[in-house]
Amino acid sequence: MTHHDCMATLLGSDPAPAARREAEQHVARCSDCWAVLSILHQLAMRDRSAGADRMGALFGCGAVQEEMYLLADSTAEEIGRRHPDVARHLSSCHACRGRFGEILLVERAAARGELGLPLVAREGPRWREPHAAAGQMVREAVGKLVVQLRRAGAAFTAVPDGFLASPLAVPAGALRGSADERERPDELRLFQRVRFTLAESDLFVELTLQPESRERVGMVVHISGTGRPRLAFNLREIQPDGGSLLARHTMVGGGRVLMRGLVPGQYLLEVEEKQESRRHQVRFEIEATA
Repeated sequence: MTHHDCMATLLGSDPAPAARREAEQHVARCSDCWAVLSILHQLAMRDRSAGADRMGALFGCGAVQEEMYLLADSTAEEIGRRHPDVARHLSSCHACRGRFGEILLVERAAARGELGLPLVAREGPRWREPHAAAGQMVREAVGKLVVQLRRAGAAFTAVPDGFLASPLAVPAGALRGSADERERPDELRLFQRVRFTLAESDLFVELTLQPESRERVGMVVHISGTGRPRLAFNLREIQPDGGSLLARHTMVGGGRVLMRGLVPGQYLLEVEEKQESRRHQVRFEIEATA
């Protein structure tokens, strides 16, 4: 039974008992259809249905949907072995299974070059080993990561090889102005989000820009992966006379960090795996445009 069939059955005037039972079973395993019914109930009764606030947590779709992009290159067997909880959820949840199918279609179309922009990196990032203190393992990403503060909003304009990049969604009318600003976004290679894996690790890092003004930008750092490693996240500003620590956060297993008010300059982002005595570094630059 599709989502449309489910809604048509439950909202029909006199559905057949067998069809109604099938629709109710669908809703019990579909967070999307439950959300629609909850909204309709609230509109009709002017009150939220009992237990509506708990259903999102009971379905547990949020955490699974955030990690779906990590599974795009995996087979069903690999997903079952590496992400057993996600595999169990996908086997029973109609909403998440449909979303994952859409992700696979988009990723495969991008890999065939049908979307015009490379949403899938065929190889992982390259890393070099700068000088490090004894007992420490340091990996630094090879390539240039650049953020540009533009009239249409902040965007990544240069991305190291092996980083996965998602294009910037430019609102209608935002490109009025100079000839440069009127160029097509795909010609400018504007990206809103980049993702990459860490060398010798099962960890993934996602960087998402949050424009604040023509002079400042925010950035969300999302670290995820398997297991529950002890991690430290550091952000340093690189200056001619050295560097200064702007932010430091510790986490277990991953998490999100929001950095606000970043201004033009050069920065060093570090993710440290405590148990492995291993650090990964990514240098990036924020540029202002006239």
